[in-house]
Amino acid sequence: SLISVKKILNYFFLNFCRISRIKKNMKGGAVELERPPKALIAEGDKLFINGKIDQALQLYNEVLQRDPTDHAGLVARSRCYTQLGELELAVADADKVLAKDKLSQEAMYRKAEALFQLGRYEHSLVFYHRGHMLRPEVDHFRIGIQKAQEAVLGHLGMNNLKINAKTGFETDRKFLKQILKTEPKNAVGTVSDEVRRIAQLGLDYLDKTTEACMEVQMKSRKNEKKKYSL
Repeated sequence: SLISVKKILNYFFLNFCRISRIKKNMKGGAVELERPPKALIAEGDKLFINGKIDQALQLYNEVLQRDPTDHAGLVARSRCYTQLGELELAVADADKVLAKDKLSQEAMYRKAEALFQLGRYEHSLVFYHRGHMLRPEVDHFRIGIQKAQEAVLGHLGMNNLKINAKTGFETDRKFLKQILKTEPKNAVGTVSDEVRRIAQLGLDYLDKTTEACMEVQMKSRKNEKKKYSL
């Protein structure tokens, strides 16, 4: 049939193109095959872990030269840029991911870390909180919230408010309420509308979580009473 003939022609065309690429990449009799993006990123991650940041960056750049929108490549390169002190570039890569996927917790964390190192503590706190709401079980968001809170407190002159090593609901609620009440004291300590908004979101989240916990406790008590009454 006509469809079968088209499939056969398409198959031979694709293979012809593949063979042509291999011939072009022939070097001294050895064939250099194009490595897939996942393999390049995995190799880059190994180099990054071993402290070879510049070499890792080259591999991430290779991935993004082929596809500038590759999310894994952008997140990995953002991490590299943060390590190299290219913090604005790190934020830019994270933003590219978040523009396509607002719920990318990897990009949120990378942006939060870069913003923190830039000294934009309130904005880093926003993204640590967003990530924590999506993935409350992930430790690095909780740790990020703690260090950003401490930094914000220092700039806002609220060091009399203690932050426990293990942040509890009441401590978080107290901190967020303080943020909402605080008047900006200087340029560094400005509490932006975005920070106030995320503080209010955080309070709403804590209220709902506390309410849910209380419902679970009440149900548990009722079940215990039923057991003993039987």
